Amino acid sequence: MAGLAAGPVGQEGPGARSRPGAAQAAGRRAGRVCEGEELSRTRRLALAAALLLAATPALAQKRPELDGPTQYDMNVQAGTRHEMADKELNRVYAKLVAEASPGGRQRLRAAQRAWIAFRDLDCAARAGSRGGSFYTASLSLCLEAVTDERTRTLQAELDCAEGEMGCAGHKED
Repeated sequence: MAGLAAGPVGQEGPGARSRPGAAQAAGRRAGRVCEGEELSRTRRLALAAALLLAATPALAQKRPELDGPTQYDMNVQAGTRHEMADKELNRVYAKLVAEASPGGRQRLRAAQRAWIAFRDLDCAARAGSRGGSFYTASLSLCLEAVTDERTRTLQAELDCAEGEMGCAGHKED
């Protein structure tokens, strides 16, 4: 195709002179893209996919199973499960705070701080295998379960219908 580039009078043919970039320009006009443009499109698609994945709620993402061949692996997997639950909680909490009134924000922050203190003390008291190799995983699994419950509670507050009596206190001053 190199010999078929547009000539000086805009005609194509075997005797026409090639101009640099003429083949690429002809390809673009025909709906094809050059390598640099394709790479850019691929990067844009990859970025869009990454952003969608990051926006997916952590509860919807698959959490790792506790199937590590060693106790250390299971401790890491349990910790990852708790981290994923905590990210989802933070996402829902941030939405709730964003729509709260100034007084509601203060109440939410105070309640969340008190809840975190309770969660940590409660799980430390309930986690089994104290002093054993499974204690770390046991603690993380408790934190995950209690955090998931709190996330559901805050999500219900977010989903509260206008005028419903048992919720939406965060919107009032």
